Amino acid sequence: MLGTNPRKGSTHTVDDLCKELCDVITTSMVALASITDDAGAVFDARLREIVDRARVVSAGGG
Repeated sequence: MLGTNPRKGSTHTVDDLCKELCDVITTSMVALASITDDAGAVFDARLREIVDRARVVSAGGG
């Protein structure tokens, strides 16, 4: 996207990347919802774990 590959140059915009990331999030949530009755709760619990881990690392504890 940023043109750092000299063979390709700039190939996409930030908007293109944002759209692709939204597609990945949507696909992942659909997959999660297909295997659990409460995808929102599962996602929330996992997100809290990630945030907690990031806090430990940024505080120098990990």
